[in-house]
Amino acid sequence: IDVPALDAVAFIDPRRSQVDIVQAVGRAMRKPAQGSTKTTGYILLPVYLTTADLADPEAAVEGSAFEPVLRVLRALKDHDPLMARFVAKALVAAGERPLPRGQGIDEVLEVRVGAALESVVAERLIEAVRLRAVEVAADPFERNLELLRRFVEREGHARVPVNHLEAGFNLGSWSAVVRHRRAELSPARHQALEQLEFAWDARDALLQRNMALLQRYVEREGHAVVPYPHIEDDVQLGWWVTTVRKSRDSLPEPVVRRLEQLGFCWDPLEERFLRNLALLRQFVVREGHARVTFDHTEDGVELGRWVIKLRAKRASLSQERLQQLDCLGFVWDPHAAAYSSYLEALKLFVQREGHARVPQAHVEGDLRLGSWVTGLRKKRDTLPADRVFELERLGFVWDLDAKQFSHNLELLRMFGGRYGHMRVPGTYIVGDVKLGVWVGNMRARRHVLSPGRIAQLDALGFVWSIRGTKSAADENADDCVAEGSSTSEPAAGPMSEDRASEASSDAST
Repeated sequence: IDVPALDAVAFIDPRRSQVDIVQAVGRAMRKPAQGSTKTTGYILLPVYLTTADLADPEAAVEGSAFEPVLRVLRALKDHDPLMARFVAKALVAAGERPLPRGQGIDEVLEVRVGAALESVVAERLIEAVRLRAVEVAADPFERNLELLRRFVEREGHARVPVNHLEAGFNLGSWSAVVRHRRAELSPARHQALEQLEFAWDARDALLQRNMALLQRYVEREGHAVVPYPHIEDDVQLGWWVTTVRKSRDSLPEPVVRRLEQLGFCWDPLEERFLRNLALLRQFVVREGHARVTFDHTEDGVELGRWVIKLRAKRASLSQERLQQLDCLGFVWDPHAAAYSSYLEALKLFVQREGHARVPQAHVEGDLRLGSWVTGLRKKRDTLPADRVFELERLGFVWDLDAKQFSHNLELLRMFGGRYGHMRVPGTYIVGDVKLGVWVGNMRARRHVLSPGRIAQLDALGFVWSIRGTKSAADENADDCVAEGSSTSEPAAGPMSEDRASEASSDAST
């Protein structure tokens, strides 16, 4: 019977023919006509439950009496793709958040039970019917497509990683199956995937993903030299970059151009050299020299170690690289550079002080010049002749002890010439030389002095023992010494023979 204004269809007796069910449901789904104001069509299904069924309502709903409902929903799905997508979306959203009554699946599915059922049992029955109806009505492809839409909205692309789980479903494996069965897809499904920019080529998808990661790395780091162990978003980007370099000849030209636009380095050694050269130039501008210490780090790069490696492989460097380094004043021989620095410091010391007797603890600028001078004395025999000559022109003292001995011996001779004896009081000081203390040391060290030094002292009438009786003249001389010992002699440092002679005449007078 054709009744356009029909509002509802009730299945009093369950039917098995899907054609009959579709025809019956179709009557309730017809659009209003002939002045009818119908907005909703209803399908009534009486579900009979026995007392035993109440123990497991879900099992009862899935019984034979409910089978026609499932077929009706399946018929709705087959005849209305929009309804299928709606149901799939409702299935994906199920359980995420509670929806007000009348929204979600309730917009197209209404489940009612008899008032005689206990409320708790009734609610369980309603949920079971609703869930089972949606599961059957939702097409698996539409459901998975809805999951893919969610992935795209969140990630911004449709390159689903292998074995990726979306809401507990292996979306990555499904994507692989879809690629494999691309030819079997209907035009509508193919178009739906195209709208999501689905990656039909898995290799191309990986390439595009890694290109995006490389671009992000370049924007953050300022270069495309990715270290081999570097990982970006759980992707071994350093390993991928190395692989790309090896397969350059097989890459499509557009990919090569895009990589080069990102500053991709096909030769990482060349790229690393240029980067470190720029850091060395930065160091030279700031410090005024290229003497990079072993442990120096410049902007996170171990520049000192890199400099040492360059020195080791100087013979294998190209002429262009050698020129680039030489323009920065690169120090190929650090020992020679250090010697030059200390020699300049020694020249400044001699110019200022008038002699080259550098104290052991003296520091010139930031150089420990005293320690360096001491080291030179110890290795005089191994120094090149040109360096020895250069140092001696500055008045360098190789045997500091011999120089000091000669100087003190001259002061002792002047003392004897002035006072007529060699009994120097222990407190006697000449300039900055404690001559009395030195004389005492000579007496105490007589057994270790060389015969030559003993002979030089004996030639002056050195008094090795001060025990015994003094003459009156000696006592008078001691009184003069005692008076003179309260003030220091002006003499200081080694004296020339002319100055010594004049001093001796003054003392005698």
